[in-house]
Amino acid sequence: MDLSRKALSMIARIFKEGIDAGAFIEAHPVAMADIFWSMFSGIVLWEESKRFIDDRKDYLKETLDLAMRIFRQGISAGN
Repeated sequence: MDLSRKALSMIARIFKEGIDAGAFIEAHPVAMADIFWSMFSGIVLWEESKRFIDDRKDYLKETLDLAMRIFRQGISAGN
């Protein structure tokens, strides 16, 4: 198993555990892992491309923090 598939498998397992514990909404854990990874990698790519054009546009940490907060709220079972 290559590294990216192994990492996605581990992320899916974390989501499965959260679902089983009642902390996350009922959803397919692999789909949740795919969405999480797509969001993360897309934000990194987008923010780094903006920074490449203009060094002053270094908002990766702030953007990731916001995205993770929104994602966490969206998967929380307590909504």
